[in-house]
Amino acid sequence: MIYNENVKVVSNTLIASNTYEAILESVSISKEVKPGQFVNILPSSDFSMLMRRPMSVSSSNKDLISIIYKVVGEGTKIMSEWEKGNKIDIIGPLGNFWDNSNKKTPVIIGGGVGVAPILFLHNYFKKELIVHHIIMGARNKNEHFLKHSIKGQSYCILTTDDGSLGIKGNVLNGIDMIENIEECKFFV
Repeated sequence: MIYNENVKVVSNTLIASNTYEAILESVSISKEVKPGQFVNILPSSDFSMLMRRPMSVSSSNKDLISIIYKVVGEGTKIMSEWEKGNKIDIIGPLGNFWDNSNKKTPVIIGGGVGVAPILFLHNYFKKELIVHHIIMGARNKNEHFLKHSIKGQSYCILTTDDGSLGIKGNVLNGIDMIENIEECKFFV
């Protein structure tokens, strides 16, 4: 079911270079949203642009959802100025859900703020105890907000274009770190 909901900003935090995570109190959407889905946001009640801003949901927990976004235009600039307690008009959940991995080890890949829906899937797999790997790319270490780890059953491989964190190169260079690649199923 799709809802039009006025949500309350719980927090809006700078988590990496020009990248924010907003946590929103959502009674209805939080109970329905699944990994891969998004919400359409009206950044403010007096927003002059015709279209809302689509933002992937990066997590959902009880009555909360979070989004990760980078300031690139007028809408996201307004969003970066949200304060705790602000009311925001959103519509969702929209889009499709990524299904399970059919007995193969999933490898989920994303870069920059495009990693938001990937994080939701990553956390869903962790909750369901599904062994998987995540590869996240960025231009440099200042754009990352996860920890590089190639220990244990599930890997979190970070790549940077300049080599300042994790593997030097793009996300495809991170694939070389995964053993038995033929047993993996890729979610892109």
